[in-house]
Amino acid sequence: MKKTLALVLCLVIAFTLILAGCNNAADEDAGYKVLEESLAAEEYGIAFRKGDVLCDEVNNALKVLKAEGKVAEVAEKWFGTDITVIEADAAALDAGYTEGRTLKVGLDDSFPPMGYRDDNNEIVGFDIDLAKAVCEYLGWEVEFIPIDWNAKEMELNSGNIDCIWNGMTLTQERIDAMSCSAPYLKNEQVLVVKADSDIATLADLAGKNIALQAGSSAEDALKGATELNASIAAANTFADNMLCFMDLNQGASDAVLVDSIVANWYIASGQAASAE
Repeated sequence: MKKTLALVLCLVIAFTLILAGCNNAADEDAGYKVLEESLAAEEYGIAFRKGDVLCDEVNNALKVLKAEGKVAEVAEKWFGTDITVIEADAAALDAGYTEGRTLKVGLDDSFPPMGYRDDNNEIVGFDIDLAKAVCEYLGWEVEFIPIDWNAKEMELNSGNIDCIWNGMTLTQERIDAMSCSAPYLKNEQVLVVKADSDIATLADLAGKNIALQAGSSAEDALKGATELNASIAAANTFADNMLCFMDLNQGASDAVLVDSIVANWYIASGQAASAE
């Protein structure tokens, strides 16, 4: 029994190091390494139409679920430990909430581990389970609607979806344009290169090509890193991160700029190597 508990503890620690953004512990055996220098520290949030009461209701439900341990349960399933930054408040919904509705969640269904399709073509992920938990608690139905991530705000404002919930980075521009929840996860924008690459620092990327997802916060992070942006040969944009890793594997790009949570999942799960 003691040996079993020790093994479980070791596995939890290992997954925590991999998935919580421990960049200097990248799995080089998988053929990749994450540069120690990140471009931006970020936080994930959920976006709703400006002034929509749903924002407060979902935000408050998350606080209650945090207090009741459900958020930790979902986080431990996907990350090995609770890495969320949600405020716990068991009384957050005491003022009430809307009853009997369907929450239409817009997402990029190729953004693991937040939301993606598994081998059975089912949409799964951390955000999927969290949204289901919120809706179950509130007595709501939930519908997951894959969208073009580059057109997410248009999809929201048109009424096609009620919220954007899929590892969306909170930026001042998005906070000004939409009603956003409190942050629920911390993240960084990091660069992934092949393990045998001679690229070790941001300065080594001068004259190189970087792959990133169109419409993602990686684009904003690169624009903000003016010295790096001016030094690279090109920024190759793709519809999703799998295509970014494919471009890296084929040698057309020298690095992938991506969320640390996503990067570590791709490397640890072997998905990055499978992007051929």
